[in-house]
Amino acid sequence: MKIIFGVAAVVLFVMGVFLYQSTGFMQTGSIDVLDEKNWGLSNGIIPGSQDIELQGNSGTCWILVHGYTSTPDELRELVTTLHSAFI
Repeated sequence: MKIIFGVAAVVLFVMGVFLYQSTGFMQTGSIDVLDEKNWGLSNGIIPGSQDIELQGNSGTCWILVHGYTSTPDELRELVTTLHSAFI
C-alpha cells in the first residue's frame, strides 16, 4: 500500500513540476507573459480575432464579456437575439 501511495506522490509531483514550467500553474505573475508568448498578441489582442458590434437606435447599449476560456463567437447568437429584441 505504501508503494502505491509513493508512486502516486511521485506522479503528482512530476505533473506539478511539468505544469509549473509549461503553463503558469501557481505563477499568477506569469500568466500574461505566457499568453503573449502562446497567442502572439498584438496590442493585447489575438491576431485574427474580431469583436461583434451591431448598430441600433434604441438608446440601449449591451456589452457582453466572454470568459477566459471562451470566444466572442460563442456569444454571437445571444448578440443577434438581443439586437433584434432591442433594435
